[in-house]
Amino acid sequence: GTRGLRILIICLAIGVAAIAGVGTISSSITAGIAADGRALLGGDVELRLNNRVASGAELAYLRDNVLRLSQMTEMRAMVRPATARDLRSLVEMKAVDPLYPMVGSLGLEPTGDLSDFLAKRDGIWGAVAAPALIRKLRLTIGDRVQLGDTIFELRAALTFEPDEVVSIFALGPRMMIADSALPDTNLVQPGSQFHYHYRVILPTVDAIESWKAKIGE
Repeated sequence: GTRGLRILIICLAIGVAAIAGVGTISSSITAGIAADGRALLGGDVELRLNNRVASGAELAYLRDNVLRLSQMTEMRAMVRPATARDLRSLVEMKAVDPLYPMVGSLGLEPTGDLSDFLAKRDGIWGAVAAPALIRKLRLTIGDRVQLGDTIFELRAALTFEPDEVVSIFALGPRMMIADSALPDTNLVQPGSQFHYHYRVILPTVDAIESWKAKIGE
């Protein structure tokens, strides 16, 4: 009857609205990625290797065929205040080189140059960390934390990462150190789970597809 027809029309209207809404959201996400893709990725192209570094020949090829090459290592590790053993936290550790980030800008509090914050001063490496980690471990800027076998000095809060959206699944807050400090931690051991990222800037955006095809040969 008429009542059933009304319900059918309402259901059809809700279904059409839901489909239109999904389409609109999808288009917005796609447009956002297209507009900010280089910043989200950290370069024109990113190459990833799990649990092994690029070979000498692979690195030589990259250096000879790109404008800029940035290397980064990610892994999960435990960190604690240097003076407290009862406070610990799992972190998403990122070891970066001096070129990071090649595209986009970091949010740091206090503001400053990332390389300066991460540099070794008076025998102590620096680190920056997400506000969530600072709160959880009850830290303040200038405090020291232990990561692996090494003590780091917390020098800034990391309030924004341009490429954070690439790492959607995270089990802990971010902690960032210099790639040259990573060997001192002794975290790179057989069986450790590491992700090595190699981000490149190419001479022109038009060269991306041909460069990808060539490197895949």
